[in-house]
Amino acid sequence: VMSRMEYPVPDTWYLSNQWVDVGVIHCEVEYINDVYLPYLPYRRSGKLFFPLGRLTGYWTSYQLKYAISQGLIRINKIFKAIGYRKTQNYFSGIINHLYALRLEAKAKKDEHLDITIKILMNSLYGKFAEKVDSEKTFSVDGEILETVLEKVYYPAHCNVIWSVYTTAYAQTHLYN
Repeated sequence: VMSRMEYPVPDTWYLSNQWVDVGVIHCEVEYINDVYLPYLPYRRSGKLFFPLGRLTGYWTSYQLKYAISQGLIRINKIFKAIGYRKTQNYFSGIINHLYALRLEAKAKKDEHLDITIKILMNSLYGKFAEKVDSEKTFSVDGEILETVLEKVYYPAHCNVIWSVYTTAYAQTHLYN
C-alpha cells in the first residue's frame, strides 16, 4: 500500500471539532447493521478488538469514509480531529525500486538478498512509529532490584501519522 497511496503532509495540520477529509477523528460511531466481520479496530486494556455496537475511538478519516461507504456505520458525534490540508505519495519511488530489486533477487534465487530487501521494506513502515523507552535498572550483585522507566520519546525520524495511515490502508486492503 505504501507504493500507491497518498499520505498527509505533516506540516499542513490543523485542529478541528468537525469532520476532516484527511486526518484522525475522535468520534462516536455506531454499527447500523449486523455484519459477520466488523471493520473498525478498537483498543481496550492493551488488546485489539473488532466489536459491533456503539464505539468511541480514534480512526482515520479514510477508515471512517470506507465504513460509511460500505453501509457499516454512522457517526453519532465528533469530539475533535486533527486534519491535514495536503497529501502526497512519498513512497512510490523507494518501494517500487526495492520491490524491483527483490524480484531480481528472487529470479537469481538469492534468498539472502531477497530477505534483506523484504526487511528493508517492512522496516520503513515500522520506523515511522518507533517509540523509545529509556530505562534504568538498579541491581546489587547481579540481582535486579528495580527498573525505572525514565523517559518515553519519539525519535526525530518518526512520523506517526504515516504509520497510522499505512495501517489504515493495509487494514482496508485486507478487509476487502
